[in-house]
Amino acid sequence: MNTNYLEVFGGLPSNLKIIINKINDESIELIYPKKKFSFATIYSIIMSLAFIGFTGFWTYLSFQGPFFLPFFSIPFWIAGVKLLIGVIVFTFETQTLTVCKSSIIFKRELFGSKKITELKIENIQSVYLECLSSNIFTMLKSYRLLFLFQTRQRKGTITLPAIESYGEPIFFFENVSEDEQELITNTLDNFIRQVKTT
Repeated sequence: MNTNYLEVFGGLPSNLKIIINKINDESIELIYPKKKFSFATIYSIIMSLAFIGFTGFWTYLSFQGPFFLPFFSIPFWIAGVKLLIGVIVFTFETQTLTVCKSSIIFKRELFGSKKITELKIENIQSVYLECLSSNIFTMLKSYRLLFLFQTRQRKGTITLPAIESYGEPIFFFENVSEDEQELITNTLDNFIRQVKTT
């Protein structure tokens, strides 16, 4: 098969936060590097710690009441810790998507630990933008989603790029702008369709 990866992915605008590297003639790598510290990051960390601190103070005071009262703080502990983890992950995590004619390899790297997911091209049904509503069950599903809902407080929904394979969708490049998400999603989906038809 004669697929020109740079022709497909090299046509993307140069002002993307995503770095595009050609590995060889048959594969290309899309990297979303870790973010730099900004005022928004520091603000989010302070707010997360304040939330956890207030929850701790309330839990301490609730021990003076009936024995079951401290148990009401458990969801708040979970939300506060997930929010803090989300801030840390979004600041220090690097995401890499390696695309070749047979598979897509998605790698998340944080403080030296790596999580790698490989999807065969023939098993990928589509690449699309999934719209998630901001209900409590969606937000607490993942620390990433909880942090995203906190940072994008508008409309009550967020869109995330997703790769649909057999099973749960795999979300990627969650923290890039919506325009970049749409551009990468469309380019990747068109590329997969092109590979499958040849």
